[in-house]
Amino acid sequence: MYSFDNLKMCGDAVPGFLGLFDFSIAPKLLFYAYIPTILIAMVFAIISVYRDRFSKLSLSFFSTALFFSLWLANEIVQWTAVYHKTILDSWKISIVFESLFFASIIFLISYIVGKSLFLHRLKYINLVLPILSVFLINSDLNILSYDQELCEGVPGHLWNVFYGIQTLMLILVGIIGIKKLNQEPQTDSSYKKKVLFGVSTLFSIFLFINVVSEITGVYTINIAIPIGMVVCVVLFALTAVEYELFSFKFYRSEVLIYSSVALVGSLIFIPDDYSKNLIIISTLFALVLLGKTITSINKREAVHALSLGNLNKKLKDLDEKKNEFLSLATHQLRSPLTSIKWGLDSIKNKYSLETVTHLEKTAEDLIGTVNDLLDISKIEQGGMILKKEEFDFLDFIGRVVEEFKLSAEKKGLKIRFEFDHGNYLIRGDENKIRQVFVNLIDNAIKYTSKGEILVKLEHYPKKAVVRVIDTGPGISKEELNLLFDKFIRGAAGKASSSGSGLGLYLAKKIVDMHNGNICAHSSGVDKGSEFEVSLPLVK
Repeated sequence: MYSFDNLKMCGDAVPGFLGLFDFSIAPKLLFYAYIPTILIAMVFAIISVYRDRFSKLSLSFFSTALFFSLWLANEIVQWTAVYHKTILDSWKISIVFESLFFASIIFLISYIVGKSLFLHRLKYINLVLPILSVFLINSDLNILSYDQELCEGVPGHLWNVFYGIQTLMLILVGIIGIKKLNQEPQTDSSYKKKVLFGVSTLFSIFLFINVVSEITGVYTINIAIPIGMVVCVVLFALTAVEYELFSFKFYRSEVLIYSSVALVGSLIFIPDDYSKNLIIISTLFALVLLGKTITSINKREAVHALSLGNLNKKLKDLDEKKNEFLSLATHQLRSPLTSIKWGLDSIKNKYSLETVTHLEKTAEDLIGTVNDLLDISKIEQGGMILKKEEFDFLDFIGRVVEEFKLSAEKKGLKIRFEFDHGNYLIRGDENKIRQVFVNLIDNAIKYTSKGEILVKLEHYPKKAVVRVIDTGPGISKEELNLLFDKFIRGAAGKASSSGSGLGLYLAKKIVDMHNGNICAHSSGVDKGSEFEVSLPLVK
């Protein structure tokens, strides 16, 4: 079948490397297309299988990279071998490497996709191809004849059968794989789809270019095949960096270093200076792009890390406030309950109007604290429902101020109500808005030891503004910035035995729900304070 002298050389080839190869007769970019791909794929595969403790996924990726690299190395032999026999043997063994490569691809896809009975069976059925190729390696079905002039083997019918089967498998595996991943949660399937796309790209490019080269007889286009493996490795590397594709994460610096070593190391195999210079330029360009991409990702993650750090600090502060509130709430609830128990014990022995009045006030405070907690819970869960109706805001504020005159007089304080004349019709939930002003006026009386409380109602074209001004202890600039936060109690609040630290937070939420605004002003400690509430008027 093959009649030639085993020692006869191909064309003008001159024995060089090991007396068997002549690198000068191969296309200039063959080495740079094949060797870096072999190095990158194998380095990544070896690290993956070692770090992943020889898992099925890492082993299947390793076998894919290995058989693909062996196929590339065998291609280099076909291009550079000097003797016909070496070239022919290389052509014969190609089908073994190809069938092993395709079998490992199916295993790899099945482990990426996960539990699939179809893929599980298919991966073992596909092992028939490499077994068959080994038995038929020397038959006419593999290599029909050898062209001494072109130094090429002529493929037999076995190749057509293999390509047909592999094309069918590519389609089936792609459809089943995507369908299976679409059934998984988005968080689990998104990165798997990227890896599946990389593997499918490698599979498709390899198959398509091989088929085209066999049909046309132009085998130089095989130089483009490593593109598929580069895409596959890049997507594997990115997902291994961002997610635990294996049972570990790659570091970006590792990816950059290994890629650099592979790209620069491949220059050793470039035969002439001109090609080396071209490849050095392209290598530098590739490294700059890769380095820039990794740097950009690192910067983005640094920003995210800083953001997470700030968020963590806020969570710690909130946790401290929560603990402070829980301690305060425990005191606020325990003290009234103790007073109620004491009062009830007193009533058992002798009825006292003073005791009953004290119990009534204690119960009101306790109910107020519980109501504040319930209202905040409703607001934050979106369950607060406002019963909005139109009412006269001037009359409303006047009544609220009147309620506190007795409390102010008992402390020796004067409370005044001033207002501009005008139409004060607003639309809102009267009970909720009352909570806001009861809280503000009550605080003003509670924390003011001498002087007066001024409640001033001002009329503007589109809004009504209420100012509650006291001559109390004032508020520091630092406290002003946090005054309406949850669980916050100012210096005056902490000095008092009452107050939950929720009143102003709740007041702001209620005002916000009425499309209004609330803020506080103070010239500093011991200079009094002013709370301003604005609400839209009905047009």
